[in-house]
Amino acid sequence: MVATELQRSIHKVSMYVSRIRKAAATVTAPTNRPKETWQGVPGVKINDVQFTTDILNHVQSQYCIDPSRIYATGKSDGGGFCNVLACDPVMSHRIAAFAPVSGAYYIDTLPCEPNTVPIPCQSGRNDIPLLAFHGGNDTTISYDGGERKKECLPSIPHFIQQWATRDGLGLHNVTTKMASNTVSYKFGKGVNFGMVEHVYDAVIGHDWPSTEPNADNLAEGHHVASFNATPMIMDFFKQHPLNFWDLISEI
Repeated sequence: MVATELQRSIHKVSMYVSRIRKAAATVTAPTNRPKETWQGVPGVKINDVQFTTDILNHVQSQYCIDPSRIYATGKSDGGGFCNVLACDPVMSHRIAAFAPVSGAYYIDTLPCEPNTVPIPCQSGRNDIPLLAFHGGNDTTISYDGGERKKECLPSIPHFIQQWATRDGLGLHNVTTKMASNTVSYKFGKGVNFGMVEHVYDAVIGHDWPSTEPNADNLAEGHHVASFNATPMIMDFFKQHPLNFWDLISEI
């Protein structure tokens, strides 16, 4: 990314955080250029990990940001990029927790075996909190995975189980029925209970789950969900600050 593009992006980010000193939290929401998407999607050559690092450095240099409470969330390709960040050996030490929604977790391998495909990850931690949402009626990024854009999408259960294994939580989980079509799966025990969680809604599509109308569920063939993802994400983030040892590793 050339300097002028980074400057424009940082200017846009600054607009979001101009009142941070009076806020309990801030949202930094950079956008990609038209007809482009995030690192991790087939064919994307831009280094968005470095882009995110540059933005985070700028925001932290200008405002009082709690370094133990930096989080990442995103939908679709943005959800996939959350996984890219979680698997980055440096950014995984800097971002406390991750919450992908309808994530596209592309893996550059064929033929595609969605339930067994190896998922490469070089995370710098073995205690990554991850809350992932996905709809069973998602026709864009199938819950069952499969070949897309000449790469392989893992099934969502396989993706979640790999994170639970990576975090040393095992595959045992507590299943909670949230509504008639919605189930939560929490992995881990004791203080680590719920470090990895998956919320599955059998009937929603490629949507940001909300009980109120939004740009996703107003589309033809879509509908509101039985729950709101946003407050669940905020609660999850609140419960998972970065630990002391990860903080001092950044000093």
